[in-house]
Amino acid sequence: MRAWFAARPWKRAAGWLAVLGPLFYLTYGLANWWATTRAQVPSMAFAWERQVPFWPWTIFPYWTINVFYALSPFLARDRHTLDRHGARLLSATLIACSCFVIWPLHFSFGQPAVEGAPAFLFAALRGFDQPYNQAPSLHIALAVILWDWYRQFIRPLWARFVLHLWAFAICASVLTTWQHHFIDIPTGALLGLVCIWLWPLRRTVSMPRAWRLARDPQRWKLAACYALGALACLGLALWGGGWALWLAWPAASLSLVALNYAGFGARGFQMDGQGRMGWAARWLFAPYRLGAALNARLWTRGLPPAAEVVPGLWLGRLPTPAEWQAAGRPRLVSLCAELQVPGGTTGARCVPLLDLVVPPRSGCGARPQRSRASVAPRAARSGSAARSASRAARPRPSPGSARTAWPVPPTGWRRPRPRCAAHGRRSCCGRPGSPRSRRSAPPASPPEQRPMNDTDRATCAALAGLLRAAGVLALWGFALSAIAALVLALTLRSLPTTPSMAFGAVAILGVLERYFAFRLRLDQALFEDLARGAIASLEALDQALARLGLRASDASSAARPLADRTQGTRQLLQRHAIVVACQSAMFLLALMTQDLT
Repeated sequence: MRAWFAARPWKRAAGWLAVLGPLFYLTYGLANWWATTRAQVPSMAFAWERQVPFWPWTIFPYWTINVFYALSPFLARDRHTLDRHGARLLSATLIACSCFVIWPLHFSFGQPAVEGAPAFLFAALRGFDQPYNQAPSLHIALAVILWDWYRQFIRPLWARFVLHLWAFAICASVLTTWQHHFIDIPTGALLGLVCIWLWPLRRTVSMPRAWRLARDPQRWKLAACYALGALACLGLALWGGGWALWLAWPAASLSLVALNYAGFGARGFQMDGQGRMGWAARWLFAPYRLGAALNARLWTRGLPPAAEVVPGLWLGRLPTPAEWQAAGRPRLVSLCAELQVPGGTTGARCVPLLDLVVPPRSGCGARPQRSRASVAPRAARSGSAARSASRAARPRPSPGSARTAWPVPPTGWRRPRPRCAAHGRRSCCGRPGSPRSRRSAPPASPPEQRPMNDTDRATCAALAGLLRAAGVLALWGFALSAIAALVLALTLRSLPTTPSMAFGAVAILGVLERYFAFRLRLDQALFEDLARGAIASLEALDQALARLGLRASDASSAARPLADRTQGTRQLLQRHAIVVACQSAMFLLALMTQDLT
C-alpha cells in the first residue's frame, strides 16, 4: 500500500478534489437559484415521456456516481493524466452550469411519493437539487467522462462488461427517477464528448493550447462555409422540433470542423500517426465524416483507386481492405485528417492535413525511416487534397529500394552547407547560429529604406478611403452592441429565453467587433499617413511599430511588402463584415422572437 501511494500523485489528487467538490455545489446551486428568479422557465419534453416508468430503486445507481467521482482522481498514475482528468471534470461543470444560466429549463411533471430505503436518498437529493438544471444533463456528462476514465484501468472482459452496465444504469436512471427529460441525455453526452475531446489523456497537446488563429484566407472561407452549414442545421432543428432536433448533432459536428479550419488545424480531428482517430472525436465528427466519405467516393467514382505519379509512388483515395489486398499489400501513407485508415493495413502511417488548403511547411517536415530513394514532388500531394479526394499515397516497393510518399529528403540525404558570405568558403563559419558563425560573421545592418512611389501612395490612399467608408459598418455594429447591452440590463429577468440568448450573442460578438474596428481604425490612420508622405517609407513604419512593441524588432529583417499589408487589411475588413452580419442576424432573431412572445 505504501508503494502504491508513493507511485501516485495522491496529494495533488486531494487538491483537485478539494477544488472540484465545492466548485460543483457552488455553481450548481447558483444555477438553481438563478432559475428560481426567472418569471418563466420553459420545459422541453416529448409526449411519450409520460410513459416512462418511475422506479424508485434506480436512485441507488444514480447516487453511485458521487462515489466514483470522488475516487477517480486518486487512481491517476501521473500528474499529466490527473490534470487532464481534472480539467475534464472542471470543464463539464463550468460549461453545463453556464448553459443552465443562459437557457434554464425545468422538469415538467413532479415525482410521486417514495417510501422505504430510496426515500432517504430522494430526500437528500431534493435538499440541494431542484427541478431545474436540465439540459445538458451534467449527470450524463460526468458519467461519460468517468466511464472513459475507469475503462483504462480495467482489462478483464467481465470487469469491462460490469463497467459498461454501470454506466448504462447511471444514464438510464436519470429517466427512471424522473430527474431529467430525454433531451437532456444526448446534450449531456455531447458535453461529455466535448470535454474528452478538449483534454485527451494521451501526451499530446490539449485543444485549448493547440489553438493558433489561421492566417490563410482559404481556411477562413472554409470555416465560414462550415459555420453557415452548422447554423442551417441548427435552424432546421429548432424550426422542425421533434425528431428534427437530431440535426443538432450535425450542427455541432460542423461547428467543430469550422473551429478546426479557424484555429485548431488538423489536430482538431485527433488522428494519430497510425491513422486512427480518438473515440470521442469519432462520435463528434461522425456526421461530417460520413459526408466526407460519401464525397470522396462520388468524386472518384469511375476512376481507378490509385494512379502512379512517379515510378513506385501511387496516389489515390483511401483503399478498401479488398483494394489494398489486390494491390499487393503496399505501404500506405494517409494524408486524411478526417477519415481513418482501413483496419488490417499493417505498417500504415498518417500525416493528417486539412482538406482544400495548402499544407503548412510544419506538416511536411517529418522524415520517414529507412527511405533510400527519390520522393514525390510537393505539388502531387497538395493537388490531391485540393480535389477533395481522399489524401492517401500508396508507394509500391521496387526491387532493392523502399520508396516513400513523404515529400521530404530521404534519410542520409544532407543539404550542402552554404558558403560564408564574408569569406566565400563553405565551412569557415560553421552552421548559421553556431558560436563560430557568431564570432566570424559580420554584424547585421539595418535594411535600406526605399521611398514610396506614386503607385504605392495611390494604393494607400484608395485603401484608406475604403476603410473610411467601412466606418459606417463599424458604427452599425457598435449601435447593435449598445442596444443589446441596454436591453439586457433593463429587462433581463422579464425577457424570454430565446430573445435574451440572442441579445447576449449580439453583445458578445460586439467585443470581437470592437477589436476588429480598432485594428481597422489604426490601419486607416497608417495608410493615410503613407499616402500623404508623413511616413517616408515602409521601413520607417516597421521601425516605429517595433519601438511601440507592435512588431517584432529585428534590424536585419526586410520590411513587409505593401501588397501583404493591403491583403491583410482586406482580410481584416472581411472578418469585421462577417461579425457585423452575424450581429445583425442575431438582433433580427431577437426582435422576431420578442414579437412572437
